[in-house]
Amino acid sequence: MVKAVIFEPKTGHEESFGLIATEYAFFSRFSLSMSILLNNELK
Repeated sequence: MVKAVIFEPKTGHEESFGLIATEYAFFSRFSLSMSILLNNELK
């Protein structure tokens, strides 16, 4: 996940897109794990 941010972008647009894609991937994985934890707690 972190490796995606290490590469040097050629333009500012690529840099912002890379940050958005990385944060979205992290957030989606985080929310998915949280929902799984909540479902296990409710059962």
